Amino acid sequence: MLRLIAFFTICLCSLPAGAWWEKEHQVVAIIAEDNLSKVASKQVSLLLDGESLASISSWADSIKSDPKWSHSKRWHYISVGPNQTIDKHRPIPARDILWALDYFYQELRKPSNSKQARREALMFFVHFVGDIHQPLHVGKYDDAGGNRVAVNWYNSPRKYNLHRVWDGLLTHSKLGAKDYVKTLNKPSKALLFEWQDSTFTDWAEESLILNEKIYDFGVSEDKKIMPLGSWYHKKNKPIANQRLYQAGIRLAFYLNKIFSNQEE
Repeated sequence: MLRLIAFFTICLCSLPAGAWWEKEHQVVAIIAEDNLSKVASKQVSLLLDGESLASISSWADSIKSDPKWSHSKRWHYISVGPNQTIDKHRPIPARDILWALDYFYQELRKPSNSKQARREALMFFVHFVGDIHQPLHVGKYDDAGGNRVAVNWYNSPRKYNLHRVWDGLLTHSKLGAKDYVKTLNKPSKALLFEWQDSTFTDWAEESLILNEKIYDFGVSEDKKIMPLGSWYHKKNKPIANQRLYQAGIRLAFYLNKIFSNQEE
């Protein structure tokens, strides 16, 4: 038993940092690729020079340390004040994820843009669709979207925060992205249509609503470090999995819309 605990701890401590981690973004992209129309699939392949959506899904994270792209860090999230609702929020130009989603969607739609400009727009759009479905990317001002909420994850000696739990600890698995997709519950056709009939603002509102469940720790909230384990994991992993699936379906839907008028 001690060996198993040690092994599990090592696995947790070796996980990378990110917004949804790399595998989670790949999961979103793979689901999207499986639901692209033939026209959209061809046009995406042309823009990416044959690369897959999964292979570029974390590009927007990888460039944040580049001074050229340091301004893009604000595009990955939106902070919400107390009692603020998304429907009353107005996207701040070049300052939050709702602005970024709309901007890069519109840039991708413009056939007059250069191939490089549309390629970058696609890479940003793919990533941000994933990010906005991570509930804490529509997070609280006062705790920086859970980044200031210290947690003890399965009694690991490593320090974590709530945001990191939702970035990938909930969905951590030895499975690669393709195999992980196979484990997810496929939605009904009715649910698929419901997911598709939504806007970027709807996605943000969903994430904001989910915050109430995310902060239900099942223990007294006066602790400096919240102990999270199997109870929290079991309750919230299905939510994280559904958000991954929703992101993939919606990404495909919007890409199909963009390329619907393109010739094969």
